[in-house]
Amino acid sequence: MLFREAQRVVAMLALATLTFVTSATVGCGALSVGGEEESVVPAIGEGPGSPVFTASDGPVEDAVTAGHLGPGILARLDGEAITDAEYTRFLRAWEGMRLFSDFIDQRLVERRAAALGITVADDELDRLVDADIAKEIEQVRGDTARHERSVARLNHTSGSYRRWKRFRLRPQLLLDRCIEATREISNDEVRARFEEMFGAEGIIHQVRHIMIYKNKHSSPEAALDRCQEVMRKLEEEPERFAEWVKEYSDHAPTRRNDGVITSYRPGSPRRRSLFGEEFDRAVTAIENVGELRGPIETEWGYHVIQLLDRNQTSLEDVAESIRSELEKQPPTPRERRRFRQLLRRDAKIER
Repeated sequence: MLFREAQRVVAMLALATLTFVTSATVGCGALSVGGEEESVVPAIGEGPGSPVFTASDGPVEDAVTAGHLGPGILARLDGEAITDAEYTRFLRAWEGMRLFSDFIDQRLVERRAAALGITVADDELDRLVDADIAKEIEQVRGDTARHERSVARLNHTSGSYRRWKRFRLRPQLLLDRCIEATREISNDEVRARFEEMFGAEGIIHQVRHIMIYKNKHSSPEAALDRCQEVMRKLEEEPERFAEWVKEYSDHAPTRRNDGVITSYRPGSPRRRSLFGEEFDRAVTAIENVGELRGPIETEWGYHVIQLLDRNQTSLEDVAESIRSELEKQPPTPRERRRFRQLLRRDAKIER
């Protein structure tokens, strides 16, 4: 499970090699590491407008001349040659063109990055790969032998695995940097983040509540009776709110904090409310700090609510800082999909 995506990407790389093997700018072959023959990632294209897909640390050789078993031979099975052409036919029959779109997307990203002057340095890739592998080893409790066995099960050596990870990481970095260099944050995006941070009207309430679940008592009516009981006690002795929280409240997450919700923001069309519209309406209707409301019925139970504080922030006051934050944040999966779609829209792809 640790390397579940490796097999899919290896197949993609193989298909990429097969698709473009007739190009004069494509090389694929074997690289000797520690006496073993390892397949290397194809280098596709050289120069402006021709993206380079390479994960090797050295030159890429022609498979016809580099194979130590003979020209175009990948392996021998009981003396019988298994050729690159046979493996090509197998992969095409097995995978078809399922991964070809991924390959086209990578080429388009490379071209866009080249046009923007965006690159990824080799030493940066090395640092990131080192950190990623260190994290994988940490996930298996530092058992490097176990990690090596997992790598070997993917038909990798440590060297070829590192090159695979470099190949995998480089287009991801280029894609994200292209997005960051060209993204334009809309006013709708700024408002959506504002509402996430400060609520629909920029109002953050600090409240505390006691919640009685309907399904934890003999009937909804019994739950309501219990909520009315605690409401009567609080009206007489509001200073004992924290004490009654521990005795009455069924809502464990806030019971541990004396019932306090430090930053309650009513829901909006973009964000679901924590306890529902009834709770939101009760909170916003409270006018004075310290005021109690209840029982308030919601989908799950009955609440007693007390307002502790209320702060309002204007969108105009924070819009630029929010925009700056959004410009710096890592691209979202939605942004990545959209960017690829735009690249495809603007490209002439003949099939």
